[in-house]
Amino acid sequence: YPEALFPNVYFVIGSMSSGGISTDNGIIIGAELFSRTASSPLDELNPWERSVVEPVEKIPLVVAHELAHYEQRFTKMPETLLERSIAEGGADFISELIAGAQINKLQHEYGERHETSLWSEFREGMYGKDLSNWLYNGGAVAAKGEPIERPADLGYYVGYKICQAFYEKSTDKKKAVKDMLEIQDFDRLLKESGYGVMVLTKR
Repeated sequence: YPEALFPNVYFVIGSMSSGGISTDNGIIIGAELFSRTASSPLDELNPWERSVVEPVEKIPLVVAHELAHYEQRFTKMPETLLERSIAEGGADFISELIAGAQINKLQHEYGERHETSLWSEFREGMYGKDLSNWLYNGGAVAAKGEPIERPADLGYYVGYKICQAFYEKSTDKKKAVKDMLEIQDFDRLLKESGYGVMVLTKR
């Protein structure tokens, strides 16, 4: 991606609310979420917190994810569930191209087991702006105080799968990366990916 910019990366201690954010001034990483060791005491954390605290070896993956966000130059601010999921899942997909993996392992494990039903549920609300069941909902899931079977942030998985399908279908991979980072029409990208049809034909 010739237009790529490489900002400073800042590591800060936060309140376990975000692994990282991309800002105009650079990338900020929540270091407390990427500092687990074999001897780290986790018993005071809730189930969701325990599931998202990662070892330091995962830092390159979250930096790559936020770098992808930094490079995104969409013609409109993502607002709908579909747009926000493609923005987040696209960052996961690009980060995997950069670093060889992405950070949302739980979401992908669950998603691969329930892909068809997740897509059927997702498409019912994808043009609305209610993100509560799909994105940034780790706190709400943890507040239930019960064993977590369905992880938070499954919109990342759906968005990743859309971008993966778009990339794999594209003959010009370099152009596909540019198109994903400079989306002009999110619905068009979904349609060109063929993802929805592909999932439903798996039944």
